[in-house]
Amino acid sequence: SVEYKEKPASIPSKVISYFRSCKPIIHFYSGEYKYFENEYINKYPKGMCVNNKIDKKINEKIIDFINKDIKINYQDVYTTFYMNTPEYTVKLIDKLIKE
Repeated sequence: SVEYKEKPASIPSKVISYFRSCKPIIHFYSGEYKYFENEYINKYPKGMCVNNKIDKKINEKIIDFINKDIKINYQDVYTTFYMNTPEYTVKLIDKLIKE
């Protein structure tokens, strides 16, 4: 994935789909802005953030990360990112309609 320049109103649905896959995700960023890292990637057990300034030390960290055998299940991901699910959005819209 690639970082936004400013805080987004939402994140691409593909990112949530990536989380649901329960596979490792490496997010490349540049600069100081770390909203995506702090709000999403760091909450995902198989997520890693890497500054675009790649060096040998970072390459080793990426290889170590890829080789880790971290087990997570879909329910944990669903619970962590519930506010990004269609079910949550439907409940929110339903609540607004009933008010």
